[in-house]
Amino acid sequence: MEKILKRLGSLACRFHVLTLIALGALTVFSASLVFKIELKTDLMDLLPRNDPSMDRFRELSKEFGSLDNLTIVIASKDKKALDYSALAEDIAKKLTSSGLAEYADYNALTLRPGLLPFTLFLDPPGMESLKNKLTPQGIDEQMRRNKERLLSPLASPLEAEFIASDPLDIRSIVLASLSKDAQNAAASQGYYVSNDASLLLIMVKPSGSYRDIASIKRFRLALAPILQEAVKGLRLKDNPDLSIGLAGPYAIAIEANERLPREVFVNAITSSVLVLLLFKFVFRKRLVAVMLASVTLACALVWTLGAAYLIFGELNMVSSVVTAMLMGLGIDYVVHVFGRCETEYTAGRDLMGAIKTAMEKTAPGVVTGAITTSTAFFSIVITSFQGLHNLGVIAGIGVIACLASTLILLPALMTMTERLRKGLLFSDKQALLGTRVLSRITNKHPGYVIGASVLLILLSATGLGFLRFDSGPEATGAVKSEALMMSERVSRAFDAGMNPLVVTVTGANDADMMERYERMGNALARLKEQGTIRGYASLERFVPPLSKQRATLNALAEARQSEAIDVVRLEKTLKAALQRHGFNLVAADDYSAYAANISAAMKANTPLTPNEVAKTANGKIRHFYNADAIKAVAYVYPNSQKGVWSEGEMTTIEREINGLGNGFGLTGAPIMYSSLKTSIIKESVVASLVSLVLIVLIVYAQFRAIRRAVMVFVPLCAGFLATLGLMGLVGLNFNFINIAAMPLLLGIGIDYGVYIMQDYAENGSSSTILANVGSPVIMCGLTTIAGFGSLATVGFKGIASMGIIIGIGVVACLAGSLLLLPAILAFKEQRAKNQTYP
Repeated sequence: MEKILKRLGSLACRFHVLTLIALGALTVFSASLVFKIELKTDLMDLLPRNDPSMDRFRELSKEFGSLDNLTIVIASKDKKALDYSALAEDIAKKLTSSGLAEYADYNALTLRPGLLPFTLFLDPPGMESLKNKLTPQGIDEQMRRNKERLLSPLASPLEAEFIASDPLDIRSIVLASLSKDAQNAAASQGYYVSNDASLLLIMVKPSGSYRDIASIKRFRLALAPILQEAVKGLRLKDNPDLSIGLAGPYAIAIEANERLPREVFVNAITSSVLVLLLFKFVFRKRLVAVMLASVTLACALVWTLGAAYLIFGELNMVSSVVTAMLMGLGIDYVVHVFGRCETEYTAGRDLMGAIKTAMEKTAPGVVTGAITTSTAFFSIVITSFQGLHNLGVIAGIGVIACLASTLILLPALMTMTERLRKGLLFSDKQALLGTRVLSRITNKHPGYVIGASVLLILLSATGLGFLRFDSGPEATGAVKSEALMMSERVSRAFDAGMNPLVVTVTGANDADMMERYERMGNALARLKEQGTIRGYASLERFVPPLSKQRATLNALAEARQSEAIDVVRLEKTLKAALQRHGFNLVAADDYSAYAANISAAMKANTPLTPNEVAKTANGKIRHFYNADAIKAVAYVYPNSQKGVWSEGEMTTIEREINGLGNGFGLTGAPIMYSSLKTSIIKESVVASLVSLVLIVLIVYAQFRAIRRAVMVFVPLCAGFLATLGLMGLVGLNFNFINIAAMPLLLGIGIDYGVYIMQDYAENGSSSTILANVGSPVIMCGLTTIAGFGSLATVGFKGIASMGIIIGIGVVACLAGSLLLLPAILAFKEQRAKNQTYP
């Protein structure tokens, strides 16, 4: 290898102009591809594509659009959200008229011609209330109450609108039948208002999918002016309690789409600046050297991203941070090669001789380090998780690109610079970085260093038992996510829940499906009574169970035969009562339609089917019913306010649903993530073992001696064990993203031991190791920490935690390489000397 690398350096120097032209052309071509890369922000793009639980969840999302929900939340600090019902209506109309939304639902029930027979939704108390209300006496009494409400000094500005649209106040009866809290249902007038009146909701189905980035961008850009225009007339200074937020899966997708590209860009710039500042001020290199290092790494990064476009056409949430990773890793190769060239040049060699020596003596260790690192990245390709797979391929290619750029482009750039102005590149100032102190400690007191290291490793190992894997989506999601916090607030205010399980029901036809759906509803009701679940949302809010409908139809038949109610003369009776109490009949046609709608509802004689409801304007039913598949779902919520399911709860529900027989199923994100948790842990262990075996072979091929190869692994093993233990002690859990840190740390952490043993193999003395390569090794560790550590600032927990884990691991492996490994070598030398000279 030494001869090949020496020859390569010689060719890059001799033909530096041709080398720069060729690599410049490659860089320009790659740059033209970089601007075409699409950045995917959806967590689903990170998960396996051929996993059964994942496939079921994807199919469910496609069939019912359960992840395409957006909730616009109108919040009132003064708890008078209902006062903003006109605002909700205005926002909903603007959204639907703009074509941005398929529907915008802000009221559970509005009595208009053409709606479904509301009578089928009534429970027995509601049916009795309706019969009393439709008698001549009941109608007259309601008109009297309406008049009192309008004349009351406490009347709301909306009272007149509510009375005009529903003079008999039928809405309150229907809502009381549908709601657990009849008093709140009546007070809300059908608007989606929380029990404490602090929140008013608008449920929106955007026209595009939450996975369509272009659609999300259009929606996000168009939504802001719509909201601004809607509240413009309210004069916010007169309504300081008002605020508007977004919740739901689509809101989280909007937030990720807005935040991730910006944070990835800022992180790439931050890591690049940190790495180059370390190179300049800590490693004490001249400005021109910093510029050459910048060009070397920038070209490698552009080549890498160009390759990423050709292979995948996109970056996902994990692979998007590859730039920061490669800046921290790629500078390592520049540090060692450039540092050796500088040492040889200041010692009296010419540039060509300095480059040849660096390529022959130092570059083999650099190549070994790069190959072990790229091997670690490539090893995670075997996982089925798309995010980690893509990261492994792109970062593995990136490491090779950084190595190639350092071995070919950097010598050519140095030669060109030296030709332009001799002596401009190198400085005789050396950055010792405390290596003299470390050298004295490890050579004079190797036993103490070894003992202290073993003690620290054992102490940290006590944390291994506390290691956990967090399979919840929140563990990888955005930090301080406004959309998530608003979703949690809505969940608490409406006593709903998050992260539901999904029960599916499939039938041969609508009647069969409805019969099964009622059985499922009874089972869920039992689970709720037992305290296993908090509650559930089902098709019942759109289509009452068949047994309930049949009971209601019998009650309607009795009501029609009652002498107290004259359905035929309802319109005349209503108008007469209105006139008697002084109401204006200008909108007589509206009252005719209103009365006709009530009469039609009273004449209902057949059960309502999901297909009939699906044909109405209420698009929300699509989240519960799919006519093509003759399939319906119910969303089941956990008792935990945070949406955390226990294994026991999920097992109990699964047993209950399986006991219902064929045609029933159970899925949902919690089940999917629980299944994937086992899968990713196994695959990550396999990837780590593959990485370790390949690294062992590479290291042995480099040193051709088992003892030296074993010594290289001492700081890695110590650092790896210490990292896992510290994670357990500080409560840093694994998740679907940061678990990739384990195989990566094997490839990154081995490099420092390789550089130490490379110098030991060359000079044969432990006393000079840190003096020769201590500073470059420290510099490599610092730049890697800067590159990966900068990920901790990214506002997504999975990425940030991966940066923290690798940062901790690098510190541990670096300490092992600078203290433990030299101390062991010194201890061996002292024992050999004592045995030779008794």
